[in-house]
Amino acid sequence: MVNTLVNMYRKCGRNGDVCNVFDRIIERDQVSWNSYIIVLSQFQMSEQALEVFRMMQIEDIEPPNSFTLVSIARAYSNLG
Repeated sequence: MVNTLVNMYRKCGRNGDVCNVFDRIIERDQVSWNSYIIVLSQFQMSEQALEVFRMMQIEDIEPPNSFTLVSIARAYSNLG
């Protein structure tokens, strides 16, 4: 349910609301992390996307999947 809300806000361009929802998620899964990283990458908030990816690794979430890797590649490409 929460991941659906994150994606809805993403599609509406409301990245601030996405951040608020993500911060309130108690048990974040890979979908939650990926959704947040995708939003940050899409809004060219690349440094934040990379930081969230680092946090994801620290919290020992499942190994990155293709969605994660594509979003991280996009974040790096936005950095120039």
